[in-house]
Amino acid sequence: MIKKWNFNTTKFGCTRNFIQVIFLITVIVIGYKFYNFTAQLEIGVIPEIDRPPGVEGFLPISALISLKYFFQTRIINDVHPSGLLIFSVYLGSFPPDQEKFLQLCLSDRFFIRNIGQNTSEDF
Repeated sequence: MIKKWNFNTTKFGCTRNFIQVIFLITVIVIGYKFYNFTAQLEIGVIPEIDRPPGVEGFLPISALISLKYFFQTRIINDVHPSGLLIFSVYLGSFPPDQEKFLQLCLSDRFFIRNIGQNTSEDF
């Protein structure tokens, strides 16, 4: 059975569909530019174009998928092991009393009191 695309035609549904199509086109353009960049590297030529900066947005997604894969199989993914390493170091870099620190940083009191000034009594 072939599943049809279910486009929502309400006011907000049309906006949502439009944004999704724009995002799809953006990802395809980034992928095409990255393909051209890597194709020039593979043949040993210094690339005439820069690596598209949008490629960096996929590293956190790759790291989360690698972390899930590691928890399920206890094997580090061979495709992008550095993403998992960077994410693991990030998770391990929180201060020991991270819950209190995060609550303090996310509280309205902290933001209102420290706009434009730096006080040390919060820490």
